[in-house]
Amino acid sequence: MLFRSALMEFGFDNAYISKYSPRPGTPASRMKDNVSSGEKKRRERILRQIIKNGKKKKLVVILGPTASGKTKLSLEIAKKFNRGKFGGAKGAEIVSADSRQVYKGMDIGTGKIKKEEMEGVAHYLLDVASPKRRFSAAQYQKRALKAIKKIISAGK
Repeated sequence: MLFRSALMEFGFDNAYISKYSPRPGTPASRMKDNVSSGEKKRRERILRQIIKNGKKKKLVVILGPTASGKTKLSLEIAKKFNRGKFGGAKGAEIVSADSRQVYKGMDIGTGKIKKEEMEGVAHYLLDVASPKRRFSAAQYQKRALKAIKKIISAGK
């Protein structure tokens, strides 16, 4: 049960499952196999179902220095997800983590994407804070998690 609960909690994208076969000369090679073929198949089915149902949603994080092309790359990746190019994924949206792009009016020097450049891909946490008010990392985190949950609940 511990293994099953760990699978459910952490999830896997894939797992290699094979039947045990003892190596000659090892202590296991002298042990009786007391698990029937049918039981082994049943356990394998259960494991595969857990893995299938336990798959976690993907969160792709793009990091890099200012002006290194992160925005362009994130848009290219999101569009590929939206066309189902990655394992039949239903879509992707972008949550900005730029420390300056969260501020309204800070468009020059930040590389903030313009509405017409978004190509229909939803973006979050752009222009959400006033530069005249304090906006903490904790406030950003709260909004980012809310956006991520919204995206995941939409199946993206």
